[in-house]
Amino acid sequence: MQAGQARAAGAVLLCLCLAAHARVSNGSEGDEGVPAHVDGTPLPQPKRLVGIGDIHGDLQAVKGALRTAGVLHATRDTWIGGRTVVVQVGDQLDRGDDELAILALIRKLQRQAKRAGGALHVLFGNHEHIASSTQGFRYATKGTYANFARWEAVCREKGRLSAKEFDENHCELYQGPLMCPMQDLQCQAVAKRVPREMRSRFLALYPGGCIAKGLLAKERAAALIVGDTLFVHAGLSVRHLAHHARPQDAIRDINLEMSLYFSGGVAELSENTMDVIWTRDYGQAVDRRTCNELQRTLAMLPGNVTRIVVGHTIQPGEITNACDGAAWRIDIGMSRGTYGTRPQVLEILPGGRVKVRRAAGGRG
Repeated sequence: MQAGQARAAGAVLLCLCLAAHARVSNGSEGDEGVPAHVDGTPLPQPKRLVGIGDIHGDLQAVKGALRTAGVLHATRDTWIGGRTVVVQVGDQLDRGDDELAILALIRKLQRQAKRAGGALHVLFGNHEHIASSTQGFRYATKGTYANFARWEAVCREKGRLSAKEFDENHCELYQGPLMCPMQDLQCQAVAKRVPREMRSRFLALYPGGCIAKGLLAKERAAALIVGDTLFVHAGLSVRHLAHHARPQDAIRDINLEMSLYFSGGVAELSENTMDVIWTRDYGQAVDRRTCNELQRTLAMLPGNVTRIVVGHTIQPGEITNACDGAAWRIDIGMSRGTYGTRPQVLEILPGGRVKVRRAAGGRG
């Protein structure tokens, strides 16, 4: 594709994405969530910034990481982080039973953090994409299928529930009935084929489904710059910024395309956007050529970005860094669906100080 054609195609996609994001972002914060920051511009450097790696369906790991970060109360699901900014780098779904509880907890804490002057930003991972697809059954657990089926059965009668029952069953996430888009024959074929106990999760997470459209499309981003740090699930490099006069516009378009996909507006992600949640460029052994490419990428970004923080590729036992501290890898396999590693988080302080915080004991 020539550069002019690419720009024209990009302009059309941008219009579609902006329209879709407006549609999925028009609810009040009280009954939905905090919209993601998707325009590609850097957010201000906070006094305290924390990165949390992949959490894969394990509520105990999520709470352990948040408490290690010092932002979650020791015994209650309450934000105590004040103005701290936390970024979770994706992969909330798959490999564990607690997906609904995690989505509900994150949304609750996002609201509380915003009221306190802080923030909890959450990114897309490749497992959000896997879980939304017609092939998204490989990594889901029997427990999560049972939880989704029970959630649908209870919450479709939510008008009869007490406030406590409504909250305990995460019915805020439910907008029913769960069904395929009317013209989506592929979805309808899969829904007929899968066992009944797997159907609720499939329909809720399928693009256009109530969680995919009502939560993921609105409240997640693929890439986010906070101060001098770029957060992304898998990676971002020069190739992802091509065909844009301003690199922040490339980030914006990636974010909005992801939103459009989960809202059901496009059938599949482009190769460029897919790569941002799938690449292994920074997660494995990194050579000098990759480090040089990273430095070029960081120099292109708006602001004074000096490091990238990624998840996606498990670093057994410890958060690690590469490229002389320009790349931090924070997926340590905290979920019991992977390694069950005791929580660790990455803390970034003004002046470029970076340190790893480890759980004092237990997992949450």
